[in-house]
Amino acid sequence: ERKDRLRMLSRNLRSHLILAPSTSVGKSIIATSLTIASLSLGEIVAYCKPVGTGDITEDDELYALEP
Repeated sequence: ERKDRLRMLSRNLRSHLILAPSTSVGKSIIATSLTIASLSLGEIVAYCKPVGTGDITEDDELYALEP
């Protein structure tokens, strides 16, 4: 029964993995755009960035907090 519930749940989940070979190429902007688009469709959204690198003045939080 638990496996059936997990299988049903995974059919309803969508995930995006955004990769690039370097920093400052727009990965966070793309991820934020996908998040906003999904929210506008009424979807439940979770955004996770496990590692942050690069210059502190170009922090991704600046992009995420813009209206």
